[in-house]
Amino acid sequence: MSETADILIVGTGNFAARILFDLVATADAPTRIAIAGRNAQRLAWLATAARARVHMFRRPVTVASRVVAPTEPDAVTDLLSR
Repeated sequence: MSETADILIVGTGNFAARILFDLVATADAPTRIAIAGRNAQRLAWLATAARARVHMFRRPVTVASRVVAPTEPDAVTDLLSR
């Protein structure tokens, strides 16, 4: 995730997925969404599924993902500064 995002979703659970999928299906304006979490496999699946919805619904949304270990020093600070 090297560029800024309009919306940052932290987490890879069901609630995060619902928010992500609703946003990518309904956004009318160009929107950059970033999703961050510690579960790399789930994060990759969420990003892929979100990009598929962007394509299906023809929305002006880009999705980026980043694995973040919240126990690492400065991990959250680094994420927010990007």
